[in-house]
Amino acid sequence: RRGELMAQAAATPGAMTVLSLPVEEVNDWITRCSADVVVANHNAPRQVVVSGTAQAMADFETQLGAQGVDFRRLPVASGFHSPVVAGSCAPFAEFLSGIDFATPRLPVFANATAQMLDPDAASMRSALASQIAQPVRFVDMIEAMYADGARTFLEVGPGHVLTGLVAAILGDRPHSAISIDRKHRNGVESLLLALAKLAADGVAMDLERLFADVRLPALAPDHGRPLIPINGSNVGKPYPPAGGQAALPLPNPPRSADARPQTVRIAPPRVPASEPTPPSRLPETVMTESHTAWLQAFQSSQQQLSDAHTSFQRAMFDSHAAFLQLSESALGHLAALSSGQAPVVQPSVPRAVMPMPAAPTPAVQMPVQDTIPAAVAAPMPVQRPVPPPAPVAVSHAAPPEPAPLTPAPLTIAPTPAPVDFDLTALMLQIVAEKTGYPVDMLDLGMDLEGDLGIDSIKRVEILAAVDDRAPGLPKFDRSAMSALHTVGEIVAYLQGQEATDEKKKSLSSGAEATPSPEAAHHALGRYRLERIGAPAIGMAQPGLIDAGEVWLVGDAALAEALAHVLQARGVNAKPAAQLPTGARACVYLGGLRAITDETQAIAVN
Repeated sequence: RRGELMAQAAATPGAMTVLSLPVEEVNDWITRCSADVVVANHNAPRQVVVSGTAQAMADFETQLGAQGVDFRRLPVASGFHSPVVAGSCAPFAEFLSGIDFATPRLPVFANATAQMLDPDAASMRSALASQIAQPVRFVDMIEAMYADGARTFLEVGPGHVLTGLVAAILGDRPHSAISIDRKHRNGVESLLLALAKLAADGVAMDLERLFADVRLPALAPDHGRPLIPINGSNVGKPYPPAGGQAALPLPNPPRSADARPQTVRIAPPRVPASEPTPPSRLPETVMTESHTAWLQAFQSSQQQLSDAHTSFQRAMFDSHAAFLQLSESALGHLAALSSGQAPVVQPSVPRAVMPMPAAPTPAVQMPVQDTIPAAVAAPMPVQRPVPPPAPVAVSHAAPPEPAPLTPAPLTIAPTPAPVDFDLTALMLQIVAEKTGYPVDMLDLGMDLEGDLGIDSIKRVEILAAVDDRAPGLPKFDRSAMSALHTVGEIVAYLQGQEATDEKKKSLSSGAEATPSPEAAHHALGRYRLERIGAPAIGMAQPGLIDAGEVWLVGDAALAEALAHVLQARGVNAKPAAQLPTGARACVYLGGLRAITDETQAIAVN
């Protein structure tokens, strides 16, 4: 019913404006301007909302603007909490007379009087009906509650704007302001976080009642594959066995201390010898010397392979260097010939190529034993590449140096000095002061309302503080900034405005700089571009302008009309019944003819 009555009151033209000033200064401005407006909301120490008729509010805003006072019109339907909506008080009081009021179990504070309500029903009905047209004294009410002993303030409802206002009012005084809803966050998650904060503050609560009505769904039976496969190997062998754990087979018996790993020696294969060899330690000696011989042979082959690879790389390097020198000489000849000078050929000193030392071949002394390893292939000889002939070096004649050019003097417009402060750091510092968050917890991507609890009124305070601390910033459009949602977007907008203003100043100053008459006839210089009128060039089909004659075939009537249009645009277009022999360009218009059957369509293609 209260909403219906407020909607009827909205039929009277009214308006509300917020100012980021103390309430005493706002009352002083109302008195000095003789404005027919009243203070409707005192929400924070520097947040006051003024309400009144639409015409009175427009006159008041005009005087504030003339004095340089910042304000912001709120998008509301009428001038609430003012005499504009006083006609809704009596009907609402009549409506409340038919509602029973019980005695409050807890103290209830009224924001119109900033005092506790009387517990009788008549006083509560009167207070609720009259506060429609009375100002909201939110700051005084919070101070009264704090003086009465309240230290925990729990905001119940959508958003968390009131939580931020409480923090702004109480400042550093010990208190706890908690909201159970956060914009753009899950409602259950926000509720659980609020309960966790209350529990951390020592508030007694029965958490079991929170999930008393939660019922977990019954799990459906799982008819999956059996855990024990049934086959012939386990028929009649239940697990666990009937005897229980005692019937299970024993684990592996412990190993005895005498169990030691045995060393097995494999004898080398026997090779028939001319004479019998008596049993001795000869096999071990043969194996050792044989291994040494094989190792030396392997090292020798690897050394030869490395030398061959090194020689190949050196040959490739020398050939590439010769190619580069030959290219340099050829380019030098071409440059000299193009400049009309005879190339000067100087005898080149052949570049000394350091010969690669031959890799020493280690002497491999194969043991003479009855047991002989397989023969090792003899190393392949490495062919040394022949160094290429040294190219002829050509000395390039230096071309004559051009005469130095002296640029003509120009009058350069001075560049405006940049603002000597960090706009991002300033914005984060102001947001931290207005919201209570530490600077290191703020991020440029945070949502103003969803993450920081900054409403439209708090936004005005932040921008006003930016104006005070950065007077060098240009005046920005507040209506455009109302569409920005993050701190980073506001910083980017302000930096864009600053760059735009500096550019305008630079252009305005540069417009007066005109080059001297000498610069107009000089080959080099700096000039200012000017925009001149020119006909549109269009998007001409490639081949129309530079093709010579363009023949239009396929439709005689359309070809005549199109030829006139193209000729007016500089195209040498000519209609023709058939394409002449030797034509280089044509436009086929047959596809635009009217057709009656598939045969004509195929003929066109």
